[in-house]
Amino acid sequence: MLVASMVRERMKPRAHLAAKSGTLERYRLLEWLNFTATEIHKTLGAFFNPAMTPEWREALTAKFHQRLDRLSKHFRRNKYLMGEEFTIADAYLFTVLNWVNVHKIDISGWPEVKKYMKRMGERRSVREAMEVEGLILKAA
Repeated sequence: MLVASMVRERMKPRAHLAAKSGTLERYRLLEWLNFTATEIHKTLGAFFNPAMTPEWREALTAKFHQRLDRLSKHFRRNKYLMGEEFTIADAYLFTVLNWVNVHKIDISGWPEVKKYMKRMGERRSVREAMEVEGLILKAA
């Protein structure tokens, strides 16, 4: 999925889904993609393991809360991961952060993250993708 997004970005550069190769912004984007993959996706993905014990869940939840602290601090100053521009990093983060709903993980203690998720969920393209995936009902 991520590779496909990068290919689409090259095909539609005016969509500004990723900064140009070789720029500092591109490396910042890669940092956020890496953070999402290794700190958010990997942590929340473990919750899908049916062998998870209560102790394991507690430890992973504490680790995830630390990651939310970092995101919360960032979203106090920024609308999106890269500032004021929506990028592929936001699409990825939104996708995996939505797993908190599946796993019933409360994120109410991080209002900045909740606002980000609400803002992302209000994007037309996000709503359309979620409708196609059957994650929300199609708007009337």
